[in-house]
Amino acid sequence: MSYGKPTSLTLFALPGHGLARILGQIPLSCPVLRHDFIATDKHLVLFVSRVRVVVWRIMMGLRSFPDNFKWSPSDGTEVIMVPINTLDRRIRFRTDAFCQSHLPAPLKIRGRSSSTTSATRTAAC
Repeated sequence: MSYGKPTSLTLFALPGHGLARILGQIPLSCPVLRHDFIATDKHLVLFVSRVRVVVWRIMMGLRSFPDNFKWSPSDGTEVIMVPINTLDRRIRFRTDAFCQSHLPAPLKIRGRSSSTTSATRTAAC
């Protein structure tokens, strides 16, 4: 996550051997708390809830950790689906607000390739 103007989410490939590499960045409308995502062999799925980071409070160090965040449910939750090989073809839409902390890994169901078993893992930071 890169906070500032603009705020963006950085996507990384984490190969089994060698160095991590940056796949690209996704611009976000405001600084938010990002904690988890889903990675399949072909896609990343991110839920960007509107737990906004109050950057000036963090910089000043005057509040406790939880007081540096603000829940904004009226903004909804943004769903971003990103094809790993073609980041520019991502799909974005909003839904009713919800906040998640941990997401399960996708499973292979009857031979369908939708698991995280590939040699290269992907991260969203």
